[in-house]
Amino acid sequence: MNRILLLFVGFYLLTGCNGNEESSPYSEVLAQPPYSVLTDSIKKEPKRDELYFRRAVLLNKNNFPEPALADFRKAWSLRQDESYAIGVSNILMDKKPGDAVTFLKEALNALPKSLFLRLSLARAYNKLDKTDEALGICNAILLEQPDQVNTLMLQTELFEKMALSACDYDRNCLKMAFLIIFYHINNFSPIFYSFLHLKICNQ
Repeated sequence: MNRILLLFVGFYLLTGCNGNEESSPYSEVLAQPPYSVLTDSIKKEPKRDELYFRRAVLLNKNNFPEPALADFRKAWSLRQDESYAIGVSNILMDKKPGDAVTFLKEALNALPKSLFLRLSLARAYNKLDKTDEALGICNAILLEQPDQVNTLMLQTELFEKMALSACDYDRNCLKMAFLIIFYHINNFSPIFYSFLHLKICNQ
């Protein structure tokens, strides 16, 4: 009796695991080359995070962002690796920056020192027009790494965005455009730039 029960449980678990893969809306895609080899490996070793990651990279490369996102998320759930989080955030950033913000906040709880994830969060805020939040992250990064080029570039973009949105389409906008060009040429500090911006826009 015990032997029959064990066989039944084993069969249930086996078919249940296979059923999850087969019930996927992308099961036909995943069963075809070049994904089929990795799909077979995942069925045999479903806890190997790198297999999901490798399949996600292939899917994303071949313009299948939805199943790629699912695989990046699965890899992340198995192991909190920065590469997996980057995969998730890059796909979400394109069409769902709000979801990207939610995910990146969670990912940064696991990897608080990740420069790339912090910068990605700033970019997601920028896409949502949450300039203050994006600037706050950039400023925090630059306190630690003053010469971080990608952060400086994003910070400049955010200052330009603030400057242009602060002025109406009148002579002040021409002054503001001149200031932006002058800022790039002379590499003002952000504090001095903000001071000039306020002086011009309040004239």
